[in-house]
Amino acid sequence: MKQSIKRIGTGLLALSLVTASPNPMSFEPTTVSAATQTKVFNKASTVKAGAYRAAKVLKHVKQGEAATVLQVKGSWTKIQVGNVTGWVAGSDLSDKAATVTKVFNKDTSIQAGAFRAAKVVRSVKQGEAASVLEVKGSWTKVKVGTVQGWVAGSSLSDEMAEAYEAVEEFVLKAGRYQAAPIVANVPAGAKLERVAVHGSWSEVVYNGKRGFVANWIIRKALSEGKRIAPSQMFQSTMAHPFEQGKKPFKFGDIGGVEGLESHVWDGNDFSTSFIIEQFKTEAGRDGAAINALTAHLYDGSVSPAKAKHYQGAVRSYSLDFGEIIYGADTIESVQFAEQMNRLYDEFGVHIKKHLPDDHPEVIGTFLIGSDEFDYNFFNGVLYIYFYQ
Repeated sequence: MKQSIKRIGTGLLALSLVTASPNPMSFEPTTVSAATQTKVFNKASTVKAGAYRAAKVLKHVKQGEAATVLQVKGSWTKIQVGNVTGWVAGSDLSDKAATVTKVFNKDTSIQAGAFRAAKVVRSVKQGEAASVLEVKGSWTKVKVGTVQGWVAGSSLSDEMAEAYEAVEEFVLKAGRYQAAPIVANVPAGAKLERVAVHGSWSEVVYNGKRGFVANWIIRKALSEGKRIAPSQMFQSTMAHPFEQGKKPFKFGDIGGVEGLESHVWDGNDFSTSFIIEQFKTEAGRDGAAINALTAHLYDGSVSPAKAKHYQGAVRSYSLDFGEIIYGADTIESVQFAEQMNRLYDEFGVHIKKHLPDDHPEVIGTFLIGSDEFDYNFFNGVLYIYFYQ
């Protein structure tokens, strides 16, 4: 009888403990309500319909995108992004966005608002770096230098890796200032990757070492080019992206022949200009010509300071012509520019030698690889020809 009472007493004690314990058999995680707050995604993620991995994906979100926190359940957080409400891993959210740097994968414009018709506040080049401030749908708010604004998110990449080479020997720096610690000594012609542009500095990787170098010391690694057909000269010239400030070529009647013309400088008595022609020889061969009207820049007709300025402007077109004929970033385009500038030097010496008389005609040929170009100095003009 005593044993029975003892067993009953033990059972009552156990029952009382079970009754006193709130929801003792429940293994659901504790749900904690979060005060309404905004967080940002510290990585690209997905918003799901439920607080478990296999739940249906409702929306893909980008790093830096903002979300309103509605509820926290263990390691999962219920949020609202735009008009979508769902669950994400809490570890994907941060109180404040870490500084995210991206680079532009094309030339584009920073705008004052997140819509196409918004005012343009700055133009940026491919490869320039930007700090990401906010993501709103397909638009991203960025900071470039001191300018803030919006760009299409598709114009940004995590990093660009473009093949570049050293124009001359330089010291790779750990920072974007001259006194920065040295990372490596880089020889002339060394191959490297440019991953971002920060104003006048480029961020590069050389032999696995990352650092900074002034933009002018490096250039895109050159590839081999192929000369266009003379009959493509007009088309290639019109399609060429001349730098801002250079006057575009326009079709016109030039001495009874249709051609393209661009004026570098129109003075009171003189005009510095280029003329592009396409023609057929008497034998029926296609030909093309570049005509540079520049004699007055060498014969004392204008002041030395003005002559020097416009000689530089004229020479800056030489690489443009090389790229028109051979394509951008090619070995041949650079070689053509070097040959054309050499001819300007010879042209200037020739004109000064025969002042004040008219200078006699000079005829010659130069080669780019196996491609032949004819030239002559005549009547104050430098002519360069090539044929099919």
